[in-house]
Amino acid sequence: MNVLRASLAVLLLAAPAAAQGAVWVVDAAAGPGSDFTDIQPAIAAAADGDVILVRGGLYSSFTLDARSLAIVGQDGADVQVYLGTSVVRNVGPTQSVVLRGLDRIATGWFVDAPSFTDCDGPVWVEDCTFAVNNFGGSFQPDGVVVSSCDAISFVRCATLGAQVKGLGGAGLRATGSRIAAWDCQFEAHEGPIGAPPHDAGPGALLDGGFLFASGCEFVGGAGGKGFTYTVAGVTHCTDGGDGGDGLLATGAAAVFALDSSFTAGIAGNANINLGCTPGVAGEAVAAPAGALTLAAGLARSLQLPATLCAGSDATLALQGDPFSPVALAVSATPEFLFSAGLQGVLLAGAPFALFVPGSLDASGALNLAVHVPLLPAGSPEAQVLRVQPAFVGGSGHVVLGAPSMAVLVDAGSCP
Repeated sequence: MNVLRASLAVLLLAAPAAAQGAVWVVDAAAGPGSDFTDIQPAIAAAADGDVILVRGGLYSSFTLDARSLAIVGQDGADVQVYLGTSVVRNVGPTQSVVLRGLDRIATGWFVDAPSFTDCDGPVWVEDCTFAVNNFGGSFQPDGVVVSSCDAISFVRCATLGAQVKGLGGAGLRATGSRIAAWDCQFEAHEGPIGAPPHDAGPGALLDGGFLFASGCEFVGGAGGKGFTYTVAGVTHCTDGGDGGDGLLATGAAAVFALDSSFTAGIAGNANINLGCTPGVAGEAVAAPAGALTLAAGLARSLQLPATLCAGSDATLALQGDPFSPVALAVSATPEFLFSAGLQGVLLAGAPFALFVPGSLDASGALNLAVHVPLLPAGSPEAQVLRVQPAFVGGSGHVVLGAPSMAVLVDAGSCP
């Protein structure tokens, strides 16, 4: 514990100013200590590098356009971003965005999917869910859309497509982007019932770009069921739709997967006695030859509280191979560096503090009780920390694990 306290103190002194900022508190109930009752006004008031802490409640969608901010839900709170479509776009190469603990982003009727577009700087999304309840109309049916993003990471997130445009939307639709995902679920919606046959979407659709996945599930949607109906005493039927692929990769897409599962969507049934045809089941993976690399080994992870209040105690939870030694890199600087040899994407950039807290137990777990130090005099209100574990296997081979971020908050600004 003393080693960890010292490492955090050194990091605070070495952290670049861009990672530090003021704290704004959003509370739908306008509780004590809050600054705003919705997220978008807080974004308008914040300067780049600031942190927006969100208490439990129901909030409107928001847009981050060419901004460098962290929007973090309070630990244990139910933060629902429900009304409209949330958008993150035009993140510059020297900017970065962090979203954590936001639930059901863009859930609602007749809205487009939440999207991340034209992001040159790193985007970190942790403990968020994306689900759209569309049906009909001309709206985007996917759970989340990523387009032209150079470094976007999803940690413990879940996405679910919608029923729209006669199709079941994909859980994730990505175009020309570099994506890293740990312990996520990408699930497509089933195709709607009726005519014409409604096919389901894939769990994830990757059009070019790169995807690293560790401990993830990719689930294709079930094909839409055929429909039997009677008009003027005559019974009719419609054909069933095709099931979606677990993962659909097209173009020059490349996928590196570790300890991840791919499940094909089942075919939609139909009334064959009336001459209608069932759909065709999807494939677990539909990709060009050589596009998918399946690495051997287990997914490994770290989980931190979303906020670390100076002067308080916290617990870090690690999971991996039994008895494996582990080291933690703690950084205020974002990074996105894939290494096949390390079986992961490094997200904790230099300069970083490195320490070795011990080894995992026989079950492959380690819980660390940590005392968070007080911030030095003159420190900013908040600082975003990126923490990523590296595990050593029995052969001495080092592999990376799932990262986790936390906002280190001055005692006087803690929610």
